[in-house]
Amino acid sequence: MKKRRRGIARRMSELPRSEASSSAAAAAPVVPEVSVFAYTDDALEEKKETTLEGIVAYRDYPGTVWINVNGLGSPGSIERICGLYGVHPLIIEDILSTNQRPKFEDFDAYLSIVLKMFYLSDGGDEVITEQVSLVVGKGYVLSFQEKPARDVFEPIRAALRAKKKKLRKSGADYLAYSLVDAVVDHYYVILERLSERLEALEDEVLETPSQSTLQRLHEMRNEIIFLRRSVWPLRDVLDKLGHQDDELIQPHTLVYLRDVYDHTVQIMEQIEVHRDIVTGLLEMYLSSVSYKLNEVLKRLTIITTIFMPLSVIAGIGGMSEWTMMTGGTGNWHLAYPLFCLGLAAIGVLTYVFFKIKKWA
Repeated sequence: MKKRRRGIARRMSELPRSEASSSAAAAAPVVPEVSVFAYTDDALEEKKETTLEGIVAYRDYPGTVWINVNGLGSPGSIERICGLYGVHPLIIEDILSTNQRPKFEDFDAYLSIVLKMFYLSDGGDEVITEQVSLVVGKGYVLSFQEKPARDVFEPIRAALRAKKKKLRKSGADYLAYSLVDAVVDHYYVILERLSERLEALEDEVLETPSQSTLQRLHEMRNEIIFLRRSVWPLRDVLDKLGHQDDELIQPHTLVYLRDVYDHTVQIMEQIEVHRDIVTGLLEMYLSSVSYKLNEVLKRLTIITTIFMPLSVIAGIGGMSEWTMMTGGTGNWHLAYPLFCLGLAAIGVLTYVFFKIKKWA
């Protein structure tokens, strides 16, 4: 391995100066779009950083630094950013792996939090989810978002710009609480939208159930199940954070974290209610479809029963013994209409009998 490195170094030294400089420029670290909020009680710096050197400048900032990375498309850049703060490789692996369940890790120098963020699409009909990872240390918070499109942290940014005393005077632990609280509070928005969709589906199941109704019910159930799987472990995470005995979390922040824990319990209860409603709607849909099928079969049975005696009589009349019913060939012009009226009367009487018996 050492010989190979010396060989690479020798080949680099043999390159022309211009070619070596261009290679060095190509190898320069490039980071994705990163937003930085560095603030104290009376000062705020907000920047968009695209170089590692610009991020390094905030490592020794005297106040609180919030570094938010949008997108996970550049693993090398994320590793370099985490390396500035000594983040463990396993935590970096959790950040880059977007199928993690909400979890909490306590290291000596920092805390790691992984949670799921939900928000609605621009049309409001689709629930979008992505993973958010937080690294909370002394004087800094690193947040890594799976998708760069949007998030639910805009109220936090607005609060920092507006010089909110509580947020600007508190440390990184309160900032981390605010980010988690913003994610959890947005769950209520998702549940409200799910409630509206459930009400529309309930009306559709009662009035005009169809195959598309069943498909949307299954989609709704899958969304609720995924939401439940995301909130249930988050409740355990917040329970641990709310009782954390660590110098990174101040005692006054623990109270707020326990309040977020209470919110997750309420959300879990609402999710369970929504799941029961979807289950009930599925059963109602199956009952409605079965009822409609029974109604169709009942009508077909009534029609068949009415026509059975008529078919027998008409079959007899179509035999060679027709004269036995008409009284001779010369009376056909009178007997045929009477025969048809008799068939109609039998059919009406059969239907009236069914109505009396409440079979029709």
